[in-house]
Amino acid sequence: MNYAIGIIIVVLFVLTTITFICYLIFSRSSAAPLLQPAQNTETRLNDTTLESLPLLTYAEAKRQDPRAATTDSCSICLGDYNEEEEEGEDLPLKLLPDCGHLYHAECLDSWLLQHRTCPLCRSSVMNVATQTPLADAIPLPLEIDRA
Repeated sequence: MNYAIGIIIVVLFVLTTITFICYLIFSRSSAAPLLQPAQNTETRLNDTTLESLPLLTYAEAKRQDPRAATTDSCSICLGDYNEEEEEGEDLPLKLLPDCGHLYHAECLDSWLLQHRTCPLCRSSVMNVATQTPLADAIPLPLEIDRA
Protein backbone atom coordinates (compact mmCIF):
# COMPACT_ATOMS: atom_id res chain seq x y z
CA MET A 1 0.00 0.00 0.00
CA ASN A 2 2.91 2.39 0.74
CA TYR A 3 4.34 1.62 -2.70
CA ALA A 4 1.01 2.46 -4.34
CA ILE A 5 0.85 5.88 -2.68
CA GLY A 6 4.44 6.63 -3.70
CA ILE A 7 3.77 5.60 -7.29
CA ILE A 8 0.63 7.77 -7.44
CA ILE A 9 2.58 10.78 -6.08
CA VAL A 10 5.38 10.28 -8.63
CA VAL A 11 2.88 9.91 -11.51
CA LEU A 12 1.02 13.08 -10.43
CA PHE A 13 4.32 14.95 -10.13
CA VAL A 14 5.42 13.87 -13.61
CA LEU A 15 2.03 14.80 -15.15
CA THR A 16 2.08 18.19 -13.41
CA THR A 17 5.64 18.86 -14.62
CA ILE A 18 4.80 17.90 -18.21
CA THR A 19 1.68 20.08 -18.12
CA PHE A 20 3.66 23.03 -16.78
CA ILE A 21 6.38 22.67 -19.43
CA CYS A 22 3.76 22.48 -22.20
CA TYR A 23 2.09 25.59 -20.80
CA LEU A 24 5.38 27.51 -20.90
CA ILE A 25 6.18 26.42 -24.44
CA PHE A 26 2.77 27.19 -25.92
CA SER A 27 2.11 30.41 -24.00
CA ARG A 28 5.33 31.99 -25.36
CA SER A 29 4.64 31.04 -28.95
CA SER A 30 1.15 32.56 -28.83
CA ALA A 31 2.33 35.82 -27.21
CA ALA A 32 1.66 39.00 -29.14
CA PRO A 33 4.59 40.10 -31.32
CA LEU A 34 6.58 43.16 -30.35
CA LEU A 35 5.06 46.40 -31.52
CA GLN A 36 6.83 47.66 -34.60
CA PRO A 37 5.76 50.39 -36.98
CA ALA A 38 4.32 49.07 -40.19
CA GLN A 39 6.58 49.62 -43.18
CA ASN A 40 4.20 51.54 -45.39
CA THR A 41 4.22 54.73 -47.36
CA GLU A 42 3.28 56.82 -44.32
CA THR A 43 6.49 55.93 -42.47
CA ARG A 44 8.77 56.37 -45.47
CA LEU A 45 9.91 59.58 -47.12
CA ASN A 46 9.44 60.00 -50.83
CA ASP A 47 12.16 60.68 -53.41
CA THR A 48 11.19 64.36 -53.64
CA THR A 49 11.99 64.83 -49.97
CA LEU A 50 15.31 63.03 -50.33
CA GLU A 51 16.25 65.11 -53.37
CA SER A 52 15.26 68.38 -51.65
CA LEU A 53 18.22 68.09 -49.28
CA PRO A 54 21.18 69.66 -51.12
CA LEU A 55 24.51 67.87 -51.60
CA LEU A 56 27.32 69.71 -49.79
CA THR A 57 30.99 69.39 -48.99
CA TYR A 58 32.05 69.46 -45.35
CA ALA A 59 33.35 73.03 -45.67
CA GLU A 60 30.07 74.19 -47.31
CA ALA A 61 28.01 72.51 -44.59
CA LYS A 62 30.03 74.21 -41.84
CA ARG A 63 29.56 77.59 -43.55
CA GLN A 64 25.83 76.98 -44.04
CA ASP A 65 25.06 75.83 -40.48
CA PRO A 66 27.48 76.23 -37.54
CA ARG A 67 25.93 73.19 -35.84
CA ALA A 68 27.46 71.00 -38.57
CA ALA A 69 30.96 71.84 -37.29
CA THR A 70 30.32 69.97 -34.03
CA THR A 71 31.10 66.60 -35.61
CA ASP A 72 33.71 65.34 -38.02
CA SER A 73 32.29 61.91 -38.81
CA CYS A 74 29.05 60.38 -40.07
CA SER A 75 26.99 58.92 -37.22
CA ILE A 76 25.58 56.22 -39.49
CA CYS A 77 28.73 54.68 -41.00
CA LEU A 78 31.22 56.29 -38.56
CA GLY A 79 33.34 57.42 -41.53
CA ASP A 80 35.25 60.70 -41.18
CA TYR A 81 34.42 63.75 -43.30
CA ASN A 82 37.18 65.13 -45.50
CA GLU A 83 37.92 68.75 -44.58
CA GLU A 84 39.65 69.44 -47.89
CA GLU A 85 37.52 70.74 -50.74
CA GLU A 86 39.24 68.82 -53.51
CA GLU A 87 36.75 67.65 -56.10
CA GLY A 88 36.02 63.94 -56.31
CA GLU A 89 37.81 62.92 -53.10
CA ASP A 90 35.10 63.58 -50.57
CA LEU A 91 31.73 61.85 -50.43
CA PRO A 92 28.83 64.31 -50.77
CA LEU A 93 27.11 65.21 -47.52
CA LYS A 94 23.55 66.16 -46.59
CA LEU A 95 22.61 68.52 -43.80
CA LEU A 96 19.26 68.13 -42.03
CA PRO A 97 17.83 71.66 -41.78
CA ASP A 98 15.86 71.33 -38.54
CA CYS A 99 18.51 69.79 -36.30
CA GLY A 100 21.73 70.62 -38.17
CA HIS A 101 23.07 67.06 -38.15
CA LEU A 102 25.34 66.13 -41.04
CA TYR A 103 25.64 62.73 -42.76
CA HIS A 104 27.06 61.19 -45.91
CA ALA A 105 24.35 61.53 -48.56
CA GLU A 106 24.33 57.81 -49.34
CA CYS A 107 24.09 56.88 -45.64
CA LEU A 108 21.29 59.35 -44.95
CA ASP A 109 19.27 58.37 -48.04
CA SER A 110 19.34 54.69 -47.09
CA TRP A 111 18.33 55.60 -43.51
CA LEU A 112 15.47 57.85 -44.64
CA LEU A 113 14.07 55.12 -46.88
CA GLN A 114 13.32 53.19 -43.68
CA HIS A 115 12.66 55.99 -41.16
CA ARG A 116 11.24 59.53 -41.03
CA THR A 117 13.56 60.83 -38.34
CA CYS A 118 17.12 62.02 -37.88
CA PRO A 119 19.32 59.03 -36.95
CA LEU A 120 20.94 60.93 -34.08
CA CYS A 121 18.25 63.03 -32.38
CA ARG A 122 15.09 61.46 -33.89
CA SER A 123 13.65 64.83 -34.92
CA SER A 124 11.20 64.64 -37.80
CA VAL A 125 12.61 65.06 -41.31
CA MET A 126 10.18 66.70 -43.70
CA ASN A 127 10.47 68.45 -47.01
CA VAL A 128 10.63 72.14 -46.22
CA ALA A 129 8.90 72.88 -49.51
CA THR A 130 5.86 70.83 -48.55
CA GLN A 131 5.47 72.32 -45.09
CA THR A 132 2.58 74.72 -44.85
CA PRO A 133 2.99 77.68 -42.52
CA LEU A 134 0.33 77.80 -39.85
CA ALA A 135 -0.85 81.23 -41.03
CA ASP A 136 -1.62 79.76 -44.46
CA ALA A 137 -3.34 76.68 -43.03
CA ILE A 138 -5.55 78.65 -40.62
CA PRO A 139 -5.99 82.21 -41.86
CA LEU A 140 -6.98 84.64 -39.16
CA PRO A 141 -8.97 87.78 -39.85
CA LEU A 142 -6.91 90.91 -39.37
CA GLU A 143 -8.45 93.78 -37.49
CA ILE A 144 -7.01 97.11 -38.55
CA ASP A 145 -7.29 99.88 -36.00
CA ARG A 146 -8.31 103.00 -37.92
CA ALA A 147 -8.11 105.70 -35.38
